[in-house]
Amino acid sequence: MVDLGISGLISGLDVNSIIDALVEAERAPITRLEDRRSLQNTRLTAFQNLSARLLSLQVAAGRLGQSATTSGRRISVSDTSILSATVSSSALAGAYSVRVEQLARAQQFSSGSFADQNAALGLSGEFLINGRRINVKTTDSIVDVARQINSVFAGVTASAIRVAEGDYRLIIASNTTGEGSVDLRNVGGSDILAGLLLTDGATSIRNPIANGAASQTWSSDTAAIAGLLNLTTAGGGTIQIDEGNGNVISVALDLSTQSLSDIAAAINDAVAAFNAGGPDTPSQISAAVTGTSGAFKLEITGVVGSPGFVDDGNVLETLGVLTPGLVQEDQAGRNAVIRLNNIQIERSSNVISDLITGVTLALADDSKSNQTVLVTVTEDTGVATDAIQSFVSAFNAVREFINSNSGYNTDTREAGIFLGDFTAQGIEAELFRQVGRRVNAAIGASLASLNNGAGVDRGSIVITNRAGTSATIDLTSANTLADVVNAINRASNLKVTASLSDQGTGLQLVDNSGGTGSLSVVESGGSTAADLGLLSVPRRPVGRRGDHGGALHFAGGHWRAADGHGHADRPLIHLAGLRRQCRSWAVRILLSQGSVGIGPNFSASLSRATGTTSGTIKIRTDAIGATIRDINKSISRYEERIEAYEARLVRQFSEMERRWRVTRAISSPASYWANNLRNR
Repeated sequence: MVDLGISGLISGLDVNSIIDALVEAERAPITRLEDRRSLQNTRLTAFQNLSARLLSLQVAAGRLGQSATTSGRRISVSDTSILSATVSSSALAGAYSVRVEQLARAQQFSSGSFADQNAALGLSGEFLINGRRINVKTTDSIVDVARQINSVFAGVTASAIRVAEGDYRLIIASNTTGEGSVDLRNVGGSDILAGLLLTDGATSIRNPIANGAASQTWSSDTAAIAGLLNLTTAGGGTIQIDEGNGNVISVALDLSTQSLSDIAAAINDAVAAFNAGGPDTPSQISAAVTGTSGAFKLEITGVVGSPGFVDDGNVLETLGVLTPGLVQEDQAGRNAVIRLNNIQIERSSNVISDLITGVTLALADDSKSNQTVLVTVTEDTGVATDAIQSFVSAFNAVREFINSNSGYNTDTREAGIFLGDFTAQGIEAELFRQVGRRVNAAIGASLASLNNGAGVDRGSIVITNRAGTSATIDLTSANTLADVVNAINRASNLKVTASLSDQGTGLQLVDNSGGTGSLSVVESGGSTAADLGLLSVPRRPVGRRGDHGGALHFAGGHWRAADGHGHADRPLIHLAGLRRQCRSWAVRILLSQGSVGIGPNFSASLSRATGTTSGTIKIRTDAIGATIRDINKSISRYEERIEAYEARLVRQFSEMERRWRVTRAISSPASYWANNLRNR
């Protein structure tokens, strides 16, 4: 509103109101533009809300497409105090009887007694624990040794405990259960393990084999042992191999320079030199390196019985041929033993995941070894039901939102924001097209159900593509049509893609090789190709309609299912209500099978609508945004013009008032005398 300050003081006119009225009349186009902008903002908000609902639907559709949704499993255990179990979607339905006869345990051993856990041990040297090097210094205490063992992450836990006043001990426990012991080895000339009161000085063969002994596994047979262990004092010595018949073979070894192969050669050379001396009974001792690819072992054998060994400089202990005796083994490592359906099973861990596909058993108690626990795996339809309900709710939310904004109110004569909007109506039409699809489940049908129940001969077929490349497809282990399709598609060099035909009554082969010859399928013994309807004389392309980029489409024969009605065994399932007679594999195909299922199809369709760069809604909202920006520019131009117009009116009316005041000032004396003369 304009305020001249002296509005109408001279003229008697309401100048402010006049100017306001003129300016308001001039603003009529802006009012119309603001109405258009408000409509576009409402439309933009509506599409943003629609996009949010579509994204929720896309998430729900993606969940439908997950194999875990339609392959849910439930597991029950009759006595969870003995064992518990978890299940994944890969498990097969079934029931299993389980008895826990023995729990797995981890090895634990302790040292002799030390008077002070913090006193320096006065020991210097190295030892290995599970292949990790521990370097003991003269100033180290048992606490320092325990701390260093834990720092190298050797798969054990070490600690120092106080048994009583003046009685401290080093405790070492394996972090894993199962048979076998913690790998302890002295290296170099000193016996550090005995100094730590962990070993008693005696040794035994660590890895017995037939008529001999084997070392631990080594990553190389040509690198020096000291280098493989990163030892500072590898040491060496002259070992003795006692054949048990009076023959004793002495071999000088140096681990700082010799490899596993060098040691085997040195032993064999020593045997040869011994036999060259003409003994009464020639020695039959031999040494060899076995294994490949980073897993090498030294094997020392005789002819009858295992030879005896006398170590020197801890050479054989370092190699892992001998192992030191423990002072105190508190608990021996052992495997778990169970009976599954009366079959004895042994594993190193109490958590067993490689026994029943998709099932993990956690053993808890072996005190009831005579009690049978029933483990039952069943299909869990709850996950699929929840996913379907979420999808239906999200779908209905989209549908209701579009419908509520697409009507016309005859009373108020107001149209919904989506009425006549091709983008919104197109999205709704696509959603109904997707939800109204019938999903062909024939690809999950068993081969045994085809050909009136006669099934399919599961042999091999030979496919030759148009470029002349052939591949033999082994179908001996195929159980379903999906297995056949996957087997063909795995032959990547063939460049032929297999799928179910759109009608669901045959296999379709698409040749992408780019060749100009003929695509053919022939038998490789048996009648597999014929039973699948693929046996062919060379076929030509089906024509321009089906020839995509030179790809040859080749539809196989039709099948008769075991029901004898001449149609593939393909239950058709509608989203409105899953038929009770449908099998679980058919439900999986309905919801999640490749490009066929509702989930993948909806996800792909919704991606086209909600894409962040080229999605339908993105294009539409960008256009609306551009329209709003254009309207804002037009409004700004009008505002500038009106502001100038208003300023001009102010100047003009101000000038009018000024001139009127001047005119009245000039005419005032004449009016005074005229009035006086009239009154006389």
